Amino acid sequence: MPESTALITSPIGVLAILCVVAGFFFYLEKATGAKLFQFLPPLLFIYITPVILSNVDIGGTTMMPNQSII
Repeated sequence: MPESTALITSPIGVLAILCVVAGFFFYLEKATGAKLFQFLPPLLFIYITPVILSNVDIGGTTMMPNQSII
């Protein structure tokens, strides 16, 4: 199986994506007031989203690296 490459390889880029994901879910909770967030807190989505972004392989490319690049 060929090794997949990531779209974002810079550590600063990975940090930026993680901050955007966290901000998005906290904003979504405040803006919508959806009952979903009463049962599943935003932190659960914040933990799951990077896992999905690093494991979903589309055309041999993932969004984030799934191992350390340093």
